[in-house]
Amino acid sequence: MIQNLTASGGTDISLTLSFGINEISRYKTHQTINQIFLFSDGNPTSGEDNWIQIRQNVAEKTRDNIRLSTFAFGADASKVELNRLAGITGGQHTFIREPKEMRISLQRSLDRRSHLAAMNVQMQIEIDPDISILHLYGHDIITDPVSRVAVERDVERTGKEAEKGFGVKPAADIVTQGNGIRIFVPNLAIGETYWVVFELTVPKQREY
Repeated sequence: MIQNLTASGGTDISLTLSFGINEISRYKTHQTINQIFLFSDGNPTSGEDNWIQIRQNVAEKTRDNIRLSTFAFGADASKVELNRLAGITGGQHTFIREPKEMRISLQRSLDRRSHLAAMNVQMQIEIDPDISILHLYGHDIITDPVSRVAVERDVERTGKEAEKGFGVKPAADIVTQGNGIRIFVPNLAIGETYWVVFELTVPKQREY
């Protein structure tokens, strides 16, 4: 089937990922690797071309144990945007220089499933009110009530699936608490690190 495909038309990254996520959602279980691989130069030429909106679209559809990894091709590839996109789900980003790099990265992603160490990871971060948060890299603030309810529902469902599929009882939920910034972190495997990076403005007169 792959050999019979013919490339044509534009590059609609948002729509393509939406179709891929929907297809995986039809069959995903805890016994399967729920993984999407995006091979692209990261330059959308049709459909949604705003990368913030593209990330929001992907984040809304991949909260339920779906991982996205990106492979950037070409000297003009949008490596930064593709890296941010993969980071939403804790996926891996690779800039392809030689074909063997793609094979190694693909195998690493496939092997990861048997080394999961943490699921349903939640973070609560409190920052002094006098400090302004200019940007939280890799994350978009959710203020819409409907979207917030969807996130809370995903957190509850993921906890139940972790208990049913792996026999692990989740800790107390902090995403729904009212203090600080709550972040829902992708599942982590042994040896992986997930960075949370803020850009802050600190008043000159204050010492911290």
